[in-house]
Amino acid sequence: MPATLGEIAETAKRLRADLARDRLLSGSGREARSASRQLRVNARLLFGDDALPVIQREMASASGGQLRDLQALLRWVSRERVEAELGPVDDQLAAWETGAFVRSGNQPIPLRRARAIIARTEDRETRRAIFSARNRVLEESGALRLDLAHREREAVGQLAMGSYEEGLERLEGFDLTWLESEARRLMNATDDAYRDALLTEAGERLGDDGPLDRSDAIWLTSMAGLAQPFAPTPLLATARRFLKQLSMPLPRGSAVSFDFDRRKLKARRSFVSVIHAPGEAAVVLARLGGWADARGLMNGIGAALHASHTPGGLSWIVRELGDRSVREALAMLFEFLLLDSEWVARATGLDGVELHNTMRAAGFAELYRLRRLAGLFIWEMESARVGAPGSTAGRFADLLTTATGFVHHPVSHLENQRGRLRGGSESAVQLRGWMLGAVLRNALEQRFGTAWYVDPSAGEFLREVISTGGRDNADTLAAQFGMGRLRAGPLINFATGWYREGHRVPWRP
Repeated sequence: MPATLGEIAETAKRLRADLARDRLLSGSGREARSASRQLRVNARLLFGDDALPVIQREMASASGGQLRDLQALLRWVSRERVEAELGPVDDQLAAWETGAFVRSGNQPIPLRRARAIIARTEDRETRRAIFSARNRVLEESGALRLDLAHREREAVGQLAMGSYEEGLERLEGFDLTWLESEARRLMNATDDAYRDALLTEAGERLGDDGPLDRSDAIWLTSMAGLAQPFAPTPLLATARRFLKQLSMPLPRGSAVSFDFDRRKLKARRSFVSVIHAPGEAAVVLARLGGWADARGLMNGIGAALHASHTPGGLSWIVRELGDRSVREALAMLFEFLLLDSEWVARATGLDGVELHNTMRAAGFAELYRLRRLAGLFIWEMESARVGAPGSTAGRFADLLTTATGFVHHPVSHLENQRGRLRGGSESAVQLRGWMLGAVLRNALEQRFGTAWYVDPSAGEFLREVISTGGRDNADTLAAQFGMGRLRAGPLINFATGWYREGHRVPWRP
């Protein structure tokens, strides 16, 4: 007997929460292996022949909000079916990564810790040696990573959604081609500002000693030397005080937890796991030290605020399967505070030349991250149009080197060969989040001034934005703020000033 829509939806709800909890345990390093493959096996109802046709039949007679919810459910279940196909190879790759070591000098370094060590290593030659050794190790996983990319193409094809590129767009629910054009526009518009920043920052902090490479970028943009003013624990306490003034408190305890511990198996990048919205979310910080930790923390705070302030009265699909770009926009809005010298002065006590230098370095770091993200997304779109995933290694190196000014080795493309649906969707969601975050920042400053983060009325404004959960996507919200659709313009205007304009006049008590 075919499953009912109610049974499919309830199974999807449980699986989504279970996967989020599993990501928290495995990504934080508390568990050695992810249990996601077994969790999907347990939810076999979603992976049989009946699940998608049942949802599609209901869609045929639905309209309005019901149709929107069914479309979101269809996309989510479809994506999970693709993930299930990748499970066996995913497990092999995870096992390899857990046991992989980088050997540079006398001390073997776990592959997952190499980036953090590079970020904290002052000696340039040592950094480069570690990074070169890391690239050699990465090559060992090439066959597994390319197998993942091939399998994903096959799995997306089985969904019968058109070409691979068309299938990705239908699974995302937004216009990837339009976003690609905006990414190219962003790259062109920020090029002069970025080259000026790169010339100054690299010249002052690295000197003129040969071409720049990715290990230089990791060290420069982590700003690990600023450990004391940006230490996570006191910065979290400070952020909580600001949020109280904003009348938008961050829940304590199990509702929103923070993991700052260092563990051998912890993920290489910080992340937020939303198990229930509202109700349970966790911010997991991958410690690099300095400003990079502060960036991960503030980003996580914004995402956790969206999760914790989403109204519980909304349907679970609206709360948890909506446009992830909206939550990412809140994350970026709070990350952007680290580019506001007045906020940084209040939060850290920095002032004078130290504050000025910090803000310029932060502006450069954020420009680098934005341009690398845009370049990565463009490469992912170009890769989706070719037949062989491994054929774009040279293009990856050329595009990312041009975007950032730091030489990227072709082997680095392997880090992003985990399937376009997985890697590409994350870069697309993040890029839309940056764009919408800039729109929200503009709206807040126009209504409440540059110190909006201490105005309770601004908190009320943000709660109104969050009140629809994932019902309103990024394009809908952008339209509400006077844009026909989500565009890169506000982000471009904001980003070109991160370095050139220095910083605002510091606040004084």
